[in-house]
Amino acid sequence: MNLDYKYGNKGYKYDDDIGLEITKYHILAPEQEQDKQPGMEYEMTPQPIFDNPNYKGSGKLKDKVAIITGGDSGLGKSAAIAFVKEGAKVVIPYYNEHKDANETKECIEKLGGECLLLAGDISNKNFSKEIVKKTIDKFGKINIFSIKQIVF
Repeated sequence: MNLDYKYGNKGYKYDDDIGLEITKYHILAPEQEQDKQPGMEYEMTPQPIFDNPNYKGSGKLKDKVAIITGGDSGLGKSAAIAFVKEGAKVVIPYYNEHKDANETKECIEKLGGECLLLAGDISNKNFSKEIVKKTIDKFGKINIFSIKQIVF
């Protein structure tokens, strides 16, 4: 996937005597609406920007295992990518957005990360137990649990 950053304008922000270079982005995107929830990220035009290609992780999460609910798209996808760049292995439980989930997994693997996808409904107690069991079975531990949303 090619990301388009052409709207970036270099500028400077001054904090005391230290000048920090910043980039301002003017993102022009049409309003979008989907008639089902959760929405399908792959149907969006333009595609959301989920990664900063200039950000290089520093290994802060090396050998950690993170469960990121909803990590297949949107903010959850951004979190999953950032965790992987920091060295974590990720488990992504998602509802029914299979295409989005597989695209996210491909991106994670291109970055050299490991990803386990689990489709199901996190409001179902049995599925939630399955997430924990399959994570332990594959990676041997859980260090981080990031909940994108909870359904009551």
